[in-house]
Amino acid sequence: MRILHFSDTHLGYQAFDVVNDAGVNAREQDVYDAFARVVDRVLVLKPDVVIHSGDFFHRPSPSNRALTFGLEQLRRICDVQIPVVIIAGNHETPKTIYNSPILRAFRSLDCVFPFFGERWEQAVFDDVVIHGVPHINDLRLLQAELDRLEPAAGKFNILMLH
Repeated sequence: MRILHFSDTHLGYQAFDVVNDAGVNAREQDVYDAFARVVDRVLVLKPDVVIHSGDFFHRPSPSNRALTFGLEQLRRICDVQIPVVIIAGNHETPKTIYNSPILRAFRSLDCVFPFFGERWEQAVFDDVVIHGVPHINDLRLLQAELDRLEPAAGKFNILMLH
């Protein structure tokens, strides 16, 4: 099985107060361009699974531009039927219970498996099990989830943490 991994894309990141001709923060556009190049490589390499291990977005409440761009790029991968497993990192994990996790939006894509709750989750693809422990703000809860981890016997196990 071929697996492509990337992480810390920080969609929506802005810096330096410089805008391009389209009125978009230049550093933000750099991040989008780099992300699109990764997706281009995914479409060329055609791995069996893509994994993203956190900080897909730069903020728990990304801009409309960041959210729509991320969904459009994931749709490109879904269109060729490659599953994508994504865990929440510290940048997109809400700090309070009053905000909904943004990665929940990815459930609208059949090929995307987002792990964002404060618990260990897993996705199974043939003889590979991908275990994900998303960022958890409470260290006691994090330790409890790490203690629950159990590799699947007879399978190739991958652990994703951020």
